[in-house]
Amino acid sequence: MKRNSTNRANNILQFPSHRHHKKPWGKYAKLHQAFLQTYHPSFYNRLMALGKLDEWLLTIDEIADRRFELGKSVGYSQAEIENTLFTEVIYNLR
Repeated sequence: MKRNSTNRANNILQFPSHRHHKKPWGKYAKLHQAFLQTYHPSFYNRLMALGKLDEWLLTIDEIADRRFELGKSVGYSQAEIENTLFTEVIYNLR
């Protein structure tokens, strides 16, 4: 009986590609992605495996944009808003 030769590369788990976004990630989505990859790799990998990474990061970006606009309308400086958003994004806006 002849065995089928299989390439080991075909047996590797393929994550859905997150490179086909509906819209490009902004500054805060990229910061949060780097944070997840560094400090919460299992959560990052789970989001990728489920195909939800793009949705998650775009939501983070939308929330950050809304909070930035709100801060500007109240009269905070850009530096104050960015410092606050950076901390919130890193530790998750949700």
